Amino acid sequence: MGFILSDVDYIETFKKVGAIANCANAGKPGYISRSELACAYAKMLSEDKHNTQTYNLRGEAITHQQFAEHLNYALDAYLSYIPMTVEEYRQARVAELGEFIGTVIAGIYQGIREGDAYPPLIFMRRSTGSIKLGKPI
Repeated sequence: MGFILSDVDYIETFKKVGAIANCANAGKPGYISRSELACAYAKMLSEDKHNTQTYNLRGEAITHQQFAEHLNYALDAYLSYIPMTVEEYRQARVAELGEFIGTVIAGIYQGIREGDAYPPLIFMRRSTGSIKLGKPI
């Protein structure tokens, strides 16, 4: 799953700074929104044809530079993308969010940088109705 949820939560910060800055660099998460996930979950859980099926839920994989361009268009903003090293980003996240959460967030973006977010990380198995996190077997 892409990280549009957390990135959109930071939109006011991005606008204040004028940029999206992280260590994802050319990594491409498959952005998807809460409403898109909810729609997919509802269809899978309400239609029997999805029994025993496993779905890979994600949006189009785009870079953070492309994400900034989409936000500029959608919000009439002027954001740029500023790439950071993993360590720079970890230090920035730890300073804002504390050691544990800051390190977790930096690790997520390091994973994006290294290609771990594509293919995306959410799969749904209809037979149990459970969400499984991880790569396909």
